Amino acid sequence: MLFTGNRRKMRKDIQEVINKHKDFWKLKPVSRPLIGYCMGGWSQMQLYESGRKTLPTGLLEPDMLKPELFLPDYEKILTCNNILQDDLVHSAEPFPAIPWMEAIIGCPIYNSGENIWSEPLSDSLGALEQIRYNPNSPWVEKYWEFIDVLSLEFGSQYPVAQAILRGPSDMLSAAIGEAKFIYALHDNPEQMSRIARNFTEIHNEFLQEQVKRLPEFQGGYVIGQYHIWCPGRCSRLQEDAVALLSPGLYKQFFQSLDREVAKVTEFNLIHLHTTSLFLLDLFLEIDGLKAIQVSLDSGGPGLEDILEPLKKIQRAGKRLVIKGVLDEAAVGRAQEELSVRGLCIEAVVKDVDEARALQDVFTRHDKWDG
Repeated sequence: MLFTGNRRKMRKDIQEVINKHKDFWKLKPVSRPLIGYCMGGWSQMQLYESGRKTLPTGLLEPDMLKPELFLPDYEKILTCNNILQDDLVHSAEPFPAIPWMEAIIGCPIYNSGENIWSEPLSDSLGALEQIRYNPNSPWVEKYWEFIDVLSLEFGSQYPVAQAILRGPSDMLSAAIGEAKFIYALHDNPEQMSRIARNFTEIHNEFLQEQVKRLPEFQGGYVIGQYHIWCPGRCSRLQEDAVALLSPGLYKQFFQSLDREVAKVTEFNLIHLHTTSLFLLDLFLEIDGLKAIQVSLDSGGPGLEDILEPLKKIQRAGKRLVIKGVLDEAAVGRAQEELSVRGLCIEAVVKDVDEARALQDVFTRHDKWDG
């Protein structure tokens, strides 16, 4: 292994940080929200420079990914994050630029050197209907290889967590192609319902196996990408493709499936973009969802534009995680309008210097209502 021995030390205040996360899940009154920083901007690829340089362009096969060649990237990312000593429990996850669930159901994966994406699997709904979970799939085995290498390398110093695993609607949209996704729901609803259920079973079987393989950290586990510690098994959920649906179509095809996904682990977080907030009431009907994360995408609405949906999430008793590029005005509005209970704010920053400047902003806004 490239990094061993005493080069890493666990944070001295780790138990204090863990206690803050316990309060987050219990919706306890606290003096301020969880505050953290996400280095490198929005691009996952840029953070993994050493590893991605080893990948050929064009079609990617799982044996082309060597987890040990990514270790310098993980070391750099984790060390950089820990310099700030923020409120997050930063974790290492299987290379997040890979669309893992799409690969696992058989979609071809391509690399341009700047981006990695999946292509549709088949035009035939009949062919898609036959897909089942294969625990011996090379992509499944490659994911577990990342988990094993990261667990061995980082030991008890850092948690190892789930990568981005997209949900049933994303899997179905990727498999048939986004352009055909909506038409197929209208033209072949029964067949699409069967495929969506099959893909949900694949997704959940994979999550259940992951639960057995992820190592415990400080008596719990961490939600990947958002670095939130949980006192039990946890998962990160995602359904970006539902932004293409009407509320009726989401309710008809995917809401019940998302209920099943939310039951796989005791703790969970669903990632949403602002483009999906028109479906928020339907997500709030899913009792099993514990936390809702909203991304303030570049070029999209700012925090001040979506305060009402954010407050609705809190009134429903869900934990709220906000992630995006923030300035002092946004921090001030959050302080004025949002409850501090069960609130986590994650600022997307380019580097440590930008994070430190924002730390000063949060220090000036240190009086939060309960």
